[in-house]
Amino acid sequence: MNVSRAEELLRLADAQEVRLERHLLVAAALREVLAHEPVVVGGTAEEFYTVDEYHETDLDLCTWLSSQEEAFLSDLGFEQRGRHWVHQTSKVAVEFPESRIAGDETRIRRESVESGVVAIIGVEDLYLDRVRQATADSGGGRSRTAPVWRSGPRRSTSWTGHMSRPRSRQRLTPTLDWGDP
Repeated sequence: MNVSRAEELLRLADAQEVRLERHLLVAAALREVLAHEPVVVGGTAEEFYTVDEYHETDLDLCTWLSSQEEAFLSDLGFEQRGRHWVHQTSKVAVEFPESRIAGDETRIRRESVESGVVAIIGVEDLYLDRVRQATADSGGGRSRTAPVWRSGPRRSTSWTGHMSRPRSRQRLTPTLDWGDP
């Protein structure tokens, strides 16, 4: 547990104008003080991988929180409002939807952010989650990634990485092979 590093990362988040970077800094700060590693999922993970701005306002983290850790979040400046923990100075609302990711934990990606590290659900598991959400809803899914899988028959799909962000973040773009006409 490194409280001073968590406080430093939260101060950096307070000054960060880019929402994605602010969310990643808050996640890295919480990783410093929680017993179980929080994993970024949901819209923030989607924005990280697609480099498309995603318009969700909260940061979804999968981890298990003890009542002692909930009290500690308050000490760090988070206030519980319903299902969210809001860090007012950084303007980040954190939700803990599940205690574990719905996927393979060996595919979790760890990225350096300033003096911390953030854990992000693996891209394969994120896409599977988005497909499940899009097909479970009655058309109400908001994910931009799920339609790639639902928009018609394909013979094969492969994934290629394109450099588009600093710190070696890759944007994953589907390359479709429709075969011979």
